[in-house]
Amino acid sequence: MNAKVINISNFKGGTGKTTTTVGTAYELSKSGYRVLVIDFDPQADSTAMLLPKLDLDENTTIFEAIHHGDLSLAKYEVKDNLDLIASDLDLTGLGDYLYKMHPQRLNERNSHLSKLIQPLKSEYDYIFIDVPPTVSVMTNNAFASSDYIILALQTQGASLRATKKLIPEIRQLVESLEIQPKILGVLAVIHSKSSATDKRIMKEAHELFEDAMFENIVQHRERIKAWGEDGITDNSSDHWDKDALEQYRLFGQEVIERIEKVEG
Repeated sequence: MNAKVINISNFKGGTGKTTTTVGTAYELSKSGYRVLVIDFDPQADSTAMLLPKLDLDENTTIFEAIHHGDLSLAKYEVKDNLDLIASDLDLTGLGDYLYKMHPQRLNERNSHLSKLIQPLKSEYDYIFIDVPPTVSVMTNNAFASSDYIILALQTQGASLRATKKLIPEIRQLVESLEIQPKILGVLAVIHSKSSATDKRIMKEAHELFEDAMFENIVQHRERIKAWGEDGITDNSSDHWDKDALEQYRLFGQEVIERIEKVEG
C-alpha cells in the first residue's frame, strides 16, 4: 500500500474545496479505503468539520508536529478508516519556520511537508491535503507533496478566472520538484441548476477544459453549508444527509477511475 496524495485547490476562497476534500475523504473511508486528511490551513476548517469537539489547546497541532519532525503526533481518528492531522491558527508561523530551517534553499522549503508525509503513505490508500486559497508556502508544499491535483471550480466568473490562473502556477512550480503532480481534472462545485450565471459559466468551463471536466458535479446544498458549524452529519434515515454525501461518493468513484486510467 502506497497512498495516492491528492490536493483539491483554487486560488479563490469559498469555492467548496474544503467541503469537497472532507466529503470525498469521508465517503471513500465508508467504501473501505484507508484515508487521511491533512489540514494544512490555519483556518482549520477541515478539522472543525471532521472533529468539531477536538480541543486544540489540549492536543497537538500539525505545526507542533512539524517542529518535532513527525506528523503522526497530530493524527487523530475520526472514524473507521478515516484519520485527520489537525490544524490550528499557529500554522501561520510556518513560513518563518521554514525560512529558518532552509534559508538558502527554496526547493527545500517547498518540499518540507513531502518528506514528513513519506512515513505515513504506507498506512493509507488516499491522503488529502487541504490548503488555503492563496499562493503561499502551504500551497507550494501541498503541490510538492501531491501525486494529483484537482481544481475546484465554483460556477461563477471569479472562480473560473482563478482556476485558469492556477494551471500555469502549478506547471511553473512542478518543473523544479522531485514529485511532479498531475492535474487530474476540474470539478464544478456549489452549482445551482436554476441559475443562468451558473449555466453560462459551466458552458464556458466545458469549452475551456473539455475532457478535464469531471462528469460528476457537486450541487449547492444547505446541508453541506451546515458542516462548517456542526461537522459532517451522516444519518442514514435523513434524506438531506444522504443526498449531500451521495455527491461525494460518486465523485470519489470517478477520482479512483481517473487515477487508474492515468496509471494504466
